[in-house]
Amino acid sequence: MEVAAHALQLLDAVASEACRRLSDMPQAHLLLMTQALAALGGSHAAVRQLCGYWGEVLRESSGAGMHTANDEISRRRRDVERGHALSPEQVAKLVIVLEPLGRDLDEATAECCFSGLGLRLLTVGPGALSEASRSLLLEQVHRGEGLGLWEAGRERLKRALQLQSRSKSRGKNHRSRSRRNGAKQRGGGHGAKVATSSSSSSSSSASSSRGRRRRGGRKSLASSSSSGGRRNPKRRR
Repeated sequence: MEVAAHALQLLDAVASEACRRLSDMPQAHLLLMTQALAALGGSHAAVRQLCGYWGEVLRESSGAGMHTANDEISRRRRDVERGHALSPEQVAKLVIVLEPLGRDLDEATAECCFSGLGLRLLTVGPGALSEASRSLLLEQVHRGEGLGLWEAGRERLKRALQLQSRSKSRGKNHRSRSRRNGAKQRGGGHGAKVATSSSSSSSSSASSSRGRRRRGGRKSLASSSSSGGRRNPKRRR
């Protein structure tokens, strides 16, 4: 128990320090930090601040944020985003990490967080994700957890994920049919060659047999003629 309490105290100190430096951290590093701090739960003040930050920075990177000329924090966030943006698969991983926290976040933070994530996914396009990631995100939306908490864009995101999954499936089926048809055509060509070869072999065998019979007939006639020539002198005697 003491070890667990000490670990939580350490995480709490790390979370407090991380929240002071959110805009200075590359997003890939912040993703790792988020994975570690998720153990504190969605009711922790620092975790809520972190979730809100993710929603804002991802919304801005999707072109949906509102900025002012004097907003120094937003400017720094945009600079970080341009240089250290998460890849589509990293965004999907972040969604999976934050999903368990959603039920303990306050309503405003949950909406900010998961709407920013959803907008980012729509911006990069579900086609940039692996099939496994799309399936996990679509499952979230169906359950009403994680991305499913984004009420305003939930249906739009679901349609995009389903459409991409069907498109990928049709592409796989088409390639599979093409491979089968190609194999059949190659098999048919090989069968035709075998049939032609067998026919040629049969014709050759038949010709050889006829030739042997003709040669055998000529030899028989020659033998008969020779025998007849030897018997005639005896009759003359």
